[in-house]
Amino acid sequence: MARSNFEIEWQTISVRTIKIVIVLFLAAICGSVYWFWLRNPADSNQNDTPTLAESTARFIDYEGKVEVKPKDEFVWNPASFKMDLQVGDRIRTAPDSLAKIKFEDGTEITVQSDSIVVISKQMGASHKEESPLMVIEVGESDVNAERSASAPSLSTSKISRFKLAPGSTGSVRADDQSGEHSGTINKGFGEVTTARGETTQLSELEQIKVDKDFVTSKV
Repeated sequence: MARSNFEIEWQTISVRTIKIVIVLFLAAICGSVYWFWLRNPADSNQNDTPTLAESTARFIDYEGKVEVKPKDEFVWNPASFKMDLQVGDRIRTAPDSLAKIKFEDGTEITVQSDSIVVISKQMGASHKEESPLMVIEVGESDVNAERSASAPSLSTSKISRFKLAPGSTGSVRADDQSGEHSGTINKGFGEVTTARGETTQLSELEQIKVDKDFVTSKV
């Protein structure tokens, strides 16, 4: 009778062990399926896919002849709405032409005719930096910061920073013939810092002029 009880207990233990082994085996299979088929493809795509550089700005409108010379290239290409404008790209407008460009922070800049400008700042995580969005080499550009998430700024060779408060509008001009550079606030507030370090606060309908000898006057 004792032998029979031993055999029953042994059979019970054996059945229990087999069940545990089966459960562990199934769990291992399920874990493998999750790891290799469900988790890995997403992780693999996330790790293997190269990070695409966010465009600094894009054309939202242009008229006439507008050309772009990418950084480190020597050829001017016709403007296209498909272009991703990056830091260092030059934009040139012919007579009776203009180009409207929108930056990632919502700032819109209209490059007027007979102008050459350079994209200067990468947006994104650097909203707080003081570097300008664009450098006006020749000509004039209008700035619309009515929908800007930050305080945008432009510059020329004589104006190191023309900064607008969000919600404001203005313009910057670099006249290569007279040598006079100017910054104007059409709406709202802003400030102008010259290349010599002089900073002037501007309000609506005020303008700063810097002549060919770097003499500053407020109108």
